[in-house]
Amino acid sequence: MATADKRNTLRTRRLKFFSCNPNCDSLFSVNPGLSANDALEIASCFLTTALGSCNEMAKKHDSDVVWVSVYLVEISKAIVDAAIRASDEESPV
Repeated sequence: MATADKRNTLRTRRLKFFSCNPNCDSLFSVNPGLSANDALEIASCFLTTALGSCNEMAKKHDSDVVWVSVYLVEISKAIVDAAIRASDEESPV
């Protein structure tokens, strides 16, 4: 399978998250079968919003815990964005 074809066929799998009770039942899930690249794009958007919120919090409350959150979100966004760029570079122009 060509690299571009592989990129277009990479799909998400169901992943439940956000336990909502003592039984650890999940309230939300990632749906299976979505384009992985589309999922990464949305994740990048969410991380952009989270990073902005963390930066605002860090400006108001200068604490190690808040700054760690800033750095962790920034690192996560960089990893997601790098994966998106790699995927885009492999697609036909």
